[in-house]
Parts: sequence; structure tokens; C-alpha cells
Amino acid sequence: MQRRSFLQFGVLSMFVSRGRIWRASGHGPSAIGGDPDVGRRNLWYAGANETPLALVRAAILAANGHNAQPWLFKVSDSRIELYADSGRTMGPIDPYLRDMHLSLGCALENLVVAAAPNGYATSVTLTPGTLELVSNAAAPPQRVAVVELAPTTRSTSELYQAIPDRHTNRALYDPARPLPPEFIHALHDLSRDDDVRIVLVTGDHDRQRVVDATMASAPIFRDSAVARGNNRWARASEDEMDKAKDGFLALPDPTTKGVPHATIMLSAPLFGLIVVRDRYERAQALRAGRLWQRAHLLATARGIAARPDNAGIELIDYQRRLKLQPDAAAHLAELAGDPMWQPTMVFYMGYASAAAIPSPRRPISDVLLSADRAGSPGPGVRSS
Repeated sequence: MQRRSFLQFGVLSMFVSRGRIWRASGHGPSAIGGDPDVGRRNLWYAGANETPLALVRAAILAANGHNAQPWLFKVSDSRIELYADSGRTMGPIDPYLRDMHLSLGCALENLVVAAAPNGYATSVTLTPGTLELVSNAAAPPQRVAVVELAPTTRSTSELYQAIPDRHTNRALYDPARPLPPEFIHALHDLSRDDDVRIVLVTGDHDRQRVVDATMASAPIFRDSAVARGNNRWARASEDEMDKAKDGFLALPDPTTKGVPHATIMLSAPLFGLIVVRDRYERAQALRAGRLWQRAHLLATARGIAARPDNAGIELIDYQRRLKLQPDAAAHLAELAGDPMWQPTMVFYMGYASAAAIPSPRRPISDVLLSADRAGSPGPGVRSS
């Protein structure tokens, strides 16, 4: 989403990536031709050192809502535990922490993708449960996943190589340049999960319906409580982002200044929905986040830009919280093509007219969790 949308009525979508300070960047393809910053490339490769911390280094480069980076990690030689940091929520725009769990799923996917290149096999267990309306922002960190590690022969992948170059791109896309059919097929086949999958939207009529669902979210951002929650992560300058190492730059994007948001969206030739059986089931939200990260890494590896635009889903959360008529859910459910599937994320992809800018990240030392800070995890369930 464009920063002009924030200035009008709030932040339309999750997964910001605007900022200029350090981000471990790597060798390998980027959405628009690569990052010339050799120092950042060296930082990324210096982290590939066959220890569990190398996996955390990859995890913290994941996509996440408002660049809140809501993750904490408890690390040992044989396992990594992923925790939700309840102090880093997006506020009332994410009342059920659905977006937060998508973000945590993105971090989990990066961690797992980075395992084999660093000599580890992984076994993932997710914490089950229902995403309830947030009632205690001061809750202790809650464990959402456990990744057991075992030694294995090192092997790399195009997704791993894409981790440091994956950035959300908010530029105009080229509507006249279609995506390769082989990429579309690969994207469609990314999920073989019985409860989480991708629905691709290419027709003009259905793409317009996705845009209409997104633009219908405007009332959310006239809510003063939502605005206060968003403002917590808004940074007024790049210097402020440098200092905070999180959040998003609340200024108009110069590459699309004055361009209507609907026009920006419709410039992309491919839209997609990530759909689940139950939008508020914790494990499905985490797996949906994993699927989005995998899709964005695949796009990056193939030289394709991508952007989530999740305001239509956030309107579903908003209407549910206030017990309003759930017309947003009904609208997007039609696009899923099956009433048994519930959209939990919207995105678009294409060839962008300008390079994406890396977002800031907190250092690993800020996201490591000691045993005395960990909350009660509850039982686990095996991830697919």
C-alpha cells in the first residue's frame, strides 16, 4: 500500500518494507535486478555459519505487518522455539492477531527454508488454538511453534537464495507484461495443504472485484483507535526508522505520488488469495503465512515483484469485532469460488517499474528469548 493511503485514512495493508537502514542482503536475484550494496551481501553470507542462529538470521528477514517484527526465538543446539511477542501487535486493525500470526508464519517459513543450506533437517510442531479477540496486550510471549533440528547434508535452493532480496514492492507494475505460465503453475502448486491454498485471479472482472473489496475498507481508517494503533509504527523520517529499526515510513511514496491506489493495484496482471478452512484457527493462520512467504520467495527468485494488500481481510476482522453485517466476508468468499474456503490474505504480482526498498530489522540480540521470559505454550500439533 502507498503511504498516501496512510495520510488519507490509515494503513491499508500489512507487510511494509519501506526504509533504508541495514538489512542483510544477499547474492541472488531480486525483484528488480539486485542490490549493489556489497556490505549488506557480506553481512548475509557471514550469517550462514551452520548454527541455529543462522536460521534465526533468515527468519527475521520475513515479511510482517507494519514491520512490527512480532517474533521472539528461544534457541538451543537442537531446537528453535518461535514465540509471539504480545507487546508488538498492530493494534485494533488486527484485533484477533490474525495478521500477527501470518507474520509469524512468514518468519517460520524463512527459518525452515534456511535449515538445509545450514546443515539441518527440521520437524515443525505448531501450537493449536483459536484466535480470540485481544484482551490483554501485556500478556507474556506465547509459543506458537517448535522446530526440532537434526544434522543433515547441506543443500541449497532458489528460495533460500532469495531470502535477503525479498522485499514488498509498492511501485506501479507493467499491466502489458504477463507473467510466465510456468511461474503461474509453480505458484499454484506451492501448497498441497488440505486446509491452506492459493486461489489465483487474472480476469479483469474478478481483479476489479478484489480492488473493490480493498477500497471498501476505508471506514476502518476513520476509526480513531485504529489510527492510534497504526501511528505507533509510523515513522516520520528515515532517521527515525534508523533509530527504531522497525515500523514504516509514513510519507508518500515518490514513485506513485498522486496515483490512485486502485490504479496501482490494477497495474498488476495477477492477483491472488490465500484461503483457509478457518480464518481464526491459529495453526492455519501460521501455515497461511508460511505459504505467503514461500510464494514471495518464489516470485523474487524468478525476478517478479509482489505486494500483499490485506485491507479487505482487515475489514472482515473489523466487522466481526463490532458485530456488524459481515458483508466483507461474503464478498471475498465469492472470489474464493467455494464457501468452504475463507480468504485470509490478498496479494498481487507482476513486473514493477521501480525497485523495492529494504525495510529495517532489529538485530538478533533483540529477539532472543531467555527461559524466564517464556509464556505457557500449551500442547502442540504437527504441521503439514
